[in-house]
Amino acid sequence: MVDPEWLLSNDEEARALRQVQAGRANKCWRVLHRVTYVERPALMGFGKDQRQVNNVDKASGEVLNYFDALEQDNDALRADLSDLKSQLSTLTAKLDSLLQNNDNKNS
Repeated sequence: MVDPEWLLSNDEEARALRQVQAGRANKCWRVLHRVTYVERPALMGFGKDQRQVNNVDKASGEVLNYFDALEQDNDALRADLSDLKSQLSTLTAKLDSLLQNNDNKNS
């Protein structure tokens, strides 16, 4: 018995079987087919991922720590930017007063 979905798949053996079914199969192929392509029971738990979940927890912790560090850096940069803006406004005010004093002296 052959699974019809498998037979329509792009599997190499399925393509070979379709080619043979389209033509005339030799006796050797019939024996191979009967031995190899029988209906098999589902493999109970075979192929499941047996790796530890701890690796996922460790990786997610590292990602969270990375983003926490980025937030702290961002907060520090914002504080520095705020300080620079206040210093710039102070320097601009001083420059304006110096320019006005210079204009008053030249007038």
